[in-house]
Amino acid sequence: MEERENIESGYFGKDMPVVESVEEYSDFTEVSSGRFFRVIKTRKQGRWWMLKCLKPEYAEVPFYQHMLQKEYDVLILMSHPNVVMALSMTTISDYGLCIVMEYIDGKVLSAEGVARPERYRLMIQLCDTLDYIHSLQIVHRDLKPQNILVSNNGHNIKLIDFGLSDTDSHAELKQPAGTVAYISPEQLASNRPDVRNDIYSLGRVMQEMAMGWQYKWIIRRMLAPIDSRYANVSNVKRSLQRAHRIPYILSLIAVFALAIVVGQLMKGKQMYTPQIDGLNVNVELLKARADSLQDKLDATTAECSQLHRELNQSAQEISRLQQQNDAHDKEELAYDKMLKTGKQLIDKRLKDTNFYSYNNDNDNGNVIRYRIYTDVCNEVQELVKKSTQISQAMRTNLSTELTKYISNKYMEIVNN
Repeated sequence: MEERENIESGYFGKDMPVVESVEEYSDFTEVSSGRFFRVIKTRKQGRWWMLKCLKPEYAEVPFYQHMLQKEYDVLILMSHPNVVMALSMTTISDYGLCIVMEYIDGKVLSAEGVARPERYRLMIQLCDTLDYIHSLQIVHRDLKPQNILVSNNGHNIKLIDFGLSDTDSHAELKQPAGTVAYISPEQLASNRPDVRNDIYSLGRVMQEMAMGWQYKWIIRRMLAPIDSRYANVSNVKRSLQRAHRIPYILSLIAVFALAIVVGQLMKGKQMYTPQIDGLNVNVELLKARADSLQDKLDATTAECSQLHRELNQSAQEISRLQQQNDAHDKEELAYDKMLKTGKQLIDKRLKDTNFYSYNNDNDNGNVIRYRIYTDVCNEVQELVKKSTQISQAMRTNLSTELTKYISNKYMEIVNN
């Protein structure tokens, strides 16, 4: 009791920052890298963990530090078997501020890696996961296959990367965000999170998963304008469950109808045996036809998904080229401004130093004029060195143009 009373005073609570030592972590391996962040696999106390940290060039920028802090704040609000778990937020040598998360041994969700019957189960599981995070007023805002892992052990969903997620309680980082191929139209124009943003992205994911013909009308509504879209994920789940039963119900109806026909035919078995055989053949043909149509539908759906991805890639390439062109135009304007400034500097310095007033026939005047010429040349070179807003090639060209300009001024005087 006496020992406990001698403990120094302080704050107590689960939200206290964790102080960790870099020596506790080992075997660092970079497993992925995004635009701003990178993910490191590391070992601690005989167990694998994942570290999410900023790239070195963004590590000291407050905006991106706030992004990392906001993601951690969102992660610790959640406790769900299908959401990646965050252990702590700590500073590690060589990596800076890091979110320490559980290691997930799994692969990215894809239609090729999941059998058709399994796809329905995973989508239902994903609906339950989204319903949970939406119940906490959290919107993921970057739902896509790359952020949905399927664990190798148990084949269950793990939702990751909450770097662009948002909640009603956060006041910062409200800019439109997401991935072009999966972002909802209204998300590009609004800074207010809405669970229907995630429902649209989920529809895009289900399109790529090639769920089957009975789910097409559900996906169409998920991708509708926001006012016509499902209001919440629970409604999506119920629609999926109803659609999943359609083939089974149709099979029961077909079996029941066939039983009635067979029962009638059994009354005159001898008479109707050929007709029964013919009916069975037709049933088999219809089944084969249905399978063929389903295969064609799957192929068409896959082709549409591929064309959609190619269209998005083209749009991204156009955007990248436009940015390059804008950057070039901006550099050209900076160059023209620096050239004009340099010439004005030369004219002013030559005027202020009475450069034009010295007598060509006087040796001392020529020496003074040459010294002025040299000093101005050096000032121009210093100006060029400070022109960091333009490229090295343009700085070289700027130096040449300004040197030529002052040389012409000097030669005009000398020749006259």
